[in-house]
Amino acid sequence: YSITELPDAVLPVEFDDLSSGGVNYTWTFGDGEGSTYNAPGHLYQLGPLCSFSPMLVVTNEFGCSDTAVRVITVPRDMRVWAPNAFTPTGDGLNEEFVVQGADIDLGSVQLTIFDRWGNLVHEVKGATPSWDGTMNGELCKNDVYVWRLKARLQCGYDE
Repeated sequence: YSITELPDAVLPVEFDDLSSGGVNYTWTFGDGEGSTYNAPGHLYQLGPLCSFSPMLVVTNEFGCSDTAVRVITVPRDMRVWAPNAFTPTGDGLNEEFVVQGADIDLGSVQLTIFDRWGNLVHEVKGATPSWDGTMNGELCKNDVYVWRLKARLQCGYDE
């Protein structure tokens, strides 16, 4: 069978049976839904799941059947936001550098901060990726710092 992804929706998919001689069709879309049409459409709701395994069972007029399974893997973009500056001055505004993103598994997060020479300044593992501007309890000087974020999406992809 063939799969055509349609634009501008969560993940609408049109399925089409490419076999010949079929009289009964049983689709299971891999998300608990199904259909008995030969060319159904289906709307996948993307949450933490990034792949689905739709299955088609076709039966001919003699009662013989065949099964086909495909895996739909949905590429997910890891979209993160990070400030380009922050001011850990104690005034209550922009006190921390915090990287935010949707669908990030916080248990997998590793945020690393380096100074301009590549020296490690701060590292966070398995928690909210943030930095308060200190190193060993002392406020770092106003300077340029580089950050690196390693994380896993809730569906399991590493970025």
